[in-house]
Amino acid sequence: MVDSETTNTPNDPATARAGNGRLTAPERRDRILRAARSEFARVGYHGASTSAIAELAGCSEPMLYKHFAGKHDLFLSALRDSIAGFQAWFEEVLDSDPSTDAVRQALTVIREQLPDPAFQQLMRLRMLAVSLSDDDEVRATLAELDVRTKRQIIDFVERGIEQGSVARDVDPAYVAWMWISMMLGACYCEALEPGTFALADRYVERFIASLAAR
Repeated sequence: MVDSETTNTPNDPATARAGNGRLTAPERRDRILRAARSEFARVGYHGASTSAIAELAGCSEPMLYKHFAGKHDLFLSALRDSIAGFQAWFEEVLDSDPSTDAVRQALTVIREQLPDPAFQQLMRLRMLAVSLSDDDEVRATLAELDVRTKRQIIDFVERGIEQGSVARDVDPAYVAWMWISMMLGACYCEALEPGTFALADRYVERFIASLAAR
C-alpha cells in the first residue's frame, strides 16, 4: 500500500545504493521523505528535527535543505506523499464491481492492513496532522484528502445503485461519511487497544447489510 518505515540497515536498498554510487536528486528526495515519515510518526512534529531526519536518511542537513525549505515544508511533503500512496491503493481497492460484497471486501482489506507498519505510520501521520490543523496548509491538505476519499466512495456507491446491487434509497454521501467515520474511529481504537477493529465486525456487517438492494 505505502512504503515501509525507513530503517538504516545493511539490507535497506537505499543504503546499499548509497554505498555503490551517488543517488539521483529524485532518489535522494524520496529517501529523505521516507525518513521524515518515519520520524514524524515516531516522535511527532515537535519531537522531530531536520538533523535527526537527515541522519536517518543518510545525508547531511545542508543536503536536506537543498530539497526542502525546512521542517514545515518537509512535514507537508511527507504527509502529501503518504496520502498519495493511500489514495492510489484505495482506488485499487474500489476498482471492482460495486456490490455490497465488494464493500465488505474493501472493508476487510482495510482491516487486514491495520497490523502493517506502513499503514500504522500513515494513520499516525494523519492523527498528527489533525492535531496541527490550525495550520492553514495542513488543514487544506487534510481537507483535500477527505474530499477526494468521499468522492471515490460516492462514485463507487452510485455505480452500485445504477447496477442494482445497492438499494436505490441509499444516500451515497451518507455511506461516504459513515465509511470514513468508521475507519478513523476503528484506527483510533486500534491504536489504543490492538484487536479492537476485529470486535467491530458485527457493526460493519450490519452497516453493509443496510446497503443491499431489496
